[in-house]
Amino acid sequence: MAENGIIAEGLRVVGEIRGRGILRVEGVVDGAIRFDGTVIIGKGGLVEGNVEADRLRIEGRLVGNGRAREILETGPDACVDGDLEAPLVHLDPLAAVTGEVLGKEASPRAPRSVLRSRSSQPGSVRRAIPEPKMPVMLRAKGMRRSIA
Repeated sequence: MAENGIIAEGLRVVGEIRGRGILRVEGVVDGAIRFDGTVIIGKGGLVEGNVEADRLRIEGRLVGNGRAREILETGPDACVDGDLEAPLVHLDPLAAVTGEVLGKEASPRAPRSVLRSRSSQPGSVRRAIPEPKMPVMLRAKGMRRSIA
């Protein structure tokens, strides 16, 4: 039986979380999350650790790697410092991702200038590779600033 859970704003959980169903993080998790089902990191949420789930949606901040067995999505306010991997990856153009993005299919919403295929065969793995000497992008209060 699937269960739903929420880590509300103002709560801090330290340690590994395991479970099934739907987990929404609006507070802080300091540790890994391993879930059979869906994990949603809300706009106010912060996860400092690796996340593994069937479906992963990142709207807040993830400091660690994210791995989804089915689909991984980012919202426009997502900030990821780590690698992302899933068979199907949807990256919002405004999401800030520092790390590699690995997926079998790239979303039409993903910026095409950043996606390069390792091979031309169908089903090949794609990687998001930043352009050489690309400035670091920071987002503060909905604005994007570039620093060299």
